[in-house]
This record gives sequence, structure tokens and C-alpha cells, in this order.
Amino acid sequence: MTQPLQPSSNKRELDTLTAHFTAMASKFGFIHAPPTPLLSDDETLLFANSTIAGYKQPLIEGRLPSPGFSIVQECIRNQNLKSIRNWGEELEYMSCFTQLGVLGCPESLPQILEFITHYLASISNREHLLCRVSRSLALYEPVTRNVDAWQVETDGRSPGYYHWKYGLEGVKGAGVTFAILDQRQGGYRDIGNFIEISNGDGVLGYEFGFGGETLDSRLRGLDSPFESCLLQDYLDVRNQPYLKRKTLDSLMLAAMLCAIGVDETTLKCASILRRAMNDLFYLTYLCQLEPQLVLAVGREYLQAKGMGDGHFIRTFATFERRIGVKVNRARQ
Repeated sequence: MTQPLQPSSNKRELDTLTAHFTAMASKFGFIHAPPTPLLSDDETLLFANSTIAGYKQPLIEGRLPSPGFSIVQECIRNQNLKSIRNWGEELEYMSCFTQLGVLGCPESLPQILEFITHYLASISNREHLLCRVSRSLALYEPVTRNVDAWQVETDGRSPGYYHWKYGLEGVKGAGVTFAILDQRQGGYRDIGNFIEISNGDGVLGYEFGFGGETLDSRLRGLDSPFESCLLQDYLDVRNQPYLKRKTLDSLMLAAMLCAIGVDETTLKCASILRRAMNDLFYLTYLCQLEPQLVLAVGREYLQAKGMGDGHFIRTFATFERRIGVKVNRARQ
């Protein structure tokens, strides 16, 4: 079942969260910087997958302003592809999401920490916030001094949990993870990271970032970011949330890939589009959804994102014909 996609409460919630973040970042002196194209020119990436994706060169060349940039970035991560048809594995995060963050210069540590503590305290009770940190980190002392009213978990995870890679030779990240108390389900759930980025010569900068849908879902006590996405209310998948998440994820990924120009000529990206489309139709038939209704929801999603839907319509029709032939043969 689908219905016309109107400005939903989920969209309003995310828009409000984004506006509050950018306004507060500006108040703390961070310069709002434009997002990078989703189809990335970075040889280490297929798609822009974080706020830092388009700003690696200014980072490593020491060209970040003081205190830094604030960025709102549409992102694609394709790790879910291997999980879609694994029925024993549920999806935790979305392939297509909005990340919000700040990227600061090496001298920006005090300003970023002040911004982080004020921002998170503005959206949640301080007593409901948790910082996961390791004593081995250079950030341990400055971070724990600034979160004195929070809960602090020290060395509660494996060493790799506190480290990041950026696809750049000699560049690495080490940092902390912030979490928020889920009062409905109990326990803390991760919401974002603060990372010191360095190379052999010293600190290059600092990154604070989080998924908008993830933070929104945590604040509202929802089960996952999927429940805060634009399309949550527009597909009825027989009360099977794990199938609904996989269908929504495949639909958003396929539609977004088409919208940014992925086709049969874009090499590795083309194989991801084929997989996403095949998964989408597999789930469409499995969940007994009408393909034209799924197409309508995908078009509405792109329109809500301000993106064209012509290529998606054509690609959807191509795969519907291909897969329809296979389905008809299987039924004979």
C-alpha cells in the first residue's frame, strides 16, 4: 500500500534537527561549506560517504579555516548489499542518509569540544549522554574534562573501536563515540563520533559527525534510523519490519544511484546499481507489492530530495521487463 508522499513528520523532524545544527555551528564560528557530489571524484571512494569526503585535500594540505567548516552531506554506503538477502541479518543503518558534521583545523580543539558539549546538551539531558573513550587516546583528557556531567565508559570496547581509516597513506583517526540513553529499551545507543585526524607529522584536524536520521531516531526512541526516514509511512510490508527496512533500503539506494547518473557505463558503480535493482524487485515480489506503486514511492523520494527521477523511471522499467520475464518463466 502506498499513498502520495506529503511533507511528513519525519521530514520535518530531520529538517528541524539540521537547521538547529547549522545555526549552532554558525554561532560557534564554523563556516557552512557546500556538500560534495555523491558520485565522488576521490579514487579511494565510489560515493561520498561522510562529511569529510570532499574536504580531504584541504585537511592534509593545512588549508582548513579556523575554527573550521560545518557540512551537511548526503551520503551513500553500500555495505548493506551483502546483507539484503541474508535473512538472518537485520539492517541497522541505511545505505542512503544525511550526515551532519564539523571539520576543524589543528588549533580548533577547544572550540569543537565546546560546540559538541553545547550542541548535544541542547537536544538531550546531559545525564542521558555517554562518552565511550580509551585512556590510550590523546583526546582522553580534553574530552573527559568537557563531559564531566555525562556518563563515561573507559576502555569498554576493543582497541579497533577507537580508530578510523581515511583511505589516505599515513593518515589515521583516533577518537571517541557519543551515545544517548534509550529510556524505552534501556541501555545506551551510539549517535556520533569525535575524531582526531593525524599523520606522521602531527595533528591534521578534528572531525565531529553523525547521521541525521540516526540521531533523530535515538532522540525519539525509535527502533532504527529506518523509522525516521522519509519513506517510513509509505510502504506496507505485512508487519514485517526487517523486510520493510530491506525494501526501503534497496529502493532508496536504487533511486539515488539513478538520480546521480549511475548507469551501465559507470564501471564499478554500475554493478552496485544492478544489485540494488535486482534486490528491490526480489523484495517487491516477495512482499507482494505492486511494482508501479514501488516506482511511485521511489519517484516521490527523489522529488522530496530535490532530485530528478527520469533516469530512475527508465531504469526501473528496464529491470521490470527483465525480471518479469524470469518471474513468468518460474511460474510456468
